[in-house]
Amino acid sequence: MIQTPVFFIKSKSESYALFPKLSDEETYTQCSTIQNALILKPTFELYHSFLHTQVSDMSHIHNHLSLRHMQHFNVILKHYKQKIDLKLLQDITSKREVTKIWQSYLVIQNDFFDLKEPFEIPNNSYTKKVLHKVKYKLQNPNSSYLQFLSFITMSIHAFNYRNLQRNYNFTCKLFIPFLIPHRIFKLILEYSTDKKKRQETLSQVNRLSS
Repeated sequence: MIQTPVFFIKSKSESYALFPKLSDEETYTQCSTIQNALILKPTFELYHSFLHTQVSDMSHIHNHLSLRHMQHFNVILKHYKQKIDLKLLQDITSKREVTKIWQSYLVIQNDFFDLKEPFEIPNNSYTKKVLHKVKYKLQNPNSSYLQFLSFITMSIHAFNYRNLQRNYNFTCKLFIPFLIPHRIFKLILEYSTDKKKRQETLSQVNRLSS
């Protein structure tokens, strides 16, 4: 089974920023096969699998279906079902303001892999819309409609409160109207001068949108 080493998590800035501020003893455990190696405990391995595909890879924004991460999620769940702390997962996703994304992911997982226990699968209008868009994209991979939605969602995501806070570390929301133009100018400058970064970003967007 693939398990995630601690150093890998701490090198992923966006995912690590969404990890709970707990002690290493609460979050990690000793690997049984590699001496002096720490790995995530099952609850956090499950959470990391969700973060990796839905947040870091932006699958939620692009209505992308990552079967590799979905399979990883299910393997962890199958092997460690009794060790998964559902209450803790609910608390973490709520505090990190990713509850809607988490619930949508459970609905997608349940539709394709029939999760059932131990989760209560949410059934609301938002999760239904997300599942509909994922299935629609499977049937219409080059949909201009979904590509347009992805562009709009990415634009909102780039300038939301959390991302601005991470980039500028401000203490008062009154600064936001002044920071957005600065952020736009900074991004334009970066992508106009850094050819490699521009190509990598365009490649990722094309990959996730295809």
